[in-house]
Amino acid sequence: MTAKGRRHRQPSSFSTCQPWSRLAAGRTGLYALGAVAYFLLTGAPPFVRTNLLDVCSKHLHVAPEPLASRSELAIPAQLEALVLRCLAKDASDRPASAGALFELLDECELDRASSHGPRRR
Repeated sequence: MTAKGRRHRQPSSFSTCQPWSRLAAGRTGLYALGAVAYFLLTGAPPFVRTNLLDVCSKHLHVAPEPLASRSELAIPAQLEALVLRCLAKDASDRPASAGALFELLDECELDRASSHGPRRR
């Protein structure tokens, strides 16, 4: 809590360059989109820690756990790889643009009937 009693939201979708750079490139948004996708597919943000510095450090230096290890959903491997690519620490390893991301998503072989339910064992 802040001194005025307001809560700060945890930086769950910070880009690796956002906390320390005033120049937010287009790929910064792709990192945030990857963090949102990670949350939607797993039910948890990529990094959860107790303080701001720790969360920012994780965004800068630690790869997120594989989605399949944190989700009950049967997540297609191509989709998981693409989400993790959006969360790459180096912006040049992310898709080049939102349009490129859209094309990569379109290429993913998603079986819509089986991807909405729990993992089959």
